[in-house]
Amino acid sequence: MRLHGSIDLHSSPHFRLVLGSELNDENELILVDMSGVEFIDSSAIATLAEGLSWSRTKHKRFVIAGMSGTLMDIFMITKLDSVFEIVDDAEVFLANL
Repeated sequence: MRLHGSIDLHSSPHFRLVLGSELNDENELILVDMSGVEFIDSSAIATLAEGLSWSRTKHKRFVIAGMSGTLMDIFMITKLDSVFEIVDDAEVFLANL
């Protein structure tokens, strides 16, 4: 799944629905490509955390890719980089599976 723009209080409910549908599919891997994301707020982080929790319950791999330096800084400051599996580039990651 590729995200773009801002993921905030207004767009997070839609993101949550789409993420939930991806988790209900037969996918063994949920890859959230954030290379097009410019801004996230706490509701986006909460949705990602919920997605991670859902994926663990369903025994699926949950990976975040392509975060900009600013987004990665947020994850590092909050120590979420140790909670989520984060990769630099979605395409490279998929090619190396």
